[in-house]
Amino acid sequence: VYKRQYQRRVHGVTVVVHGKSSDAPIAVTDDPYAVPKEMGIYKQVDSGCDLTASSIIQRVIKNRLEFEERNRIKEAKDAKLIHGTDKVEQEL
Repeated sequence: VYKRQYQRRVHGVTVVVHGKSSDAPIAVTDDPYAVPKEMGIYKQVDSGCDLTASSIIQRVIKNRLEFEERNRIKEAKDAKLIHGTDKVEQEL
């Protein structure tokens, strides 16, 4: 939230920029950019990137689940190998 007190403390602020985002907005009672808009220094820009916090979180979750499945399969193979080796050693 940009407030007038920042403008007084930070001299020379001529623009406040916010990117276009496709994530659902958070429930905010006040527009966090109201002051810059009133001052005429607010600009919205489009970076051309569709990456959002939600898409990053979804990728992390998906990759974690895939990692866990790979590890489960690997652990099962390792357990079979260990048990199979034990049997061979017992036979010798």
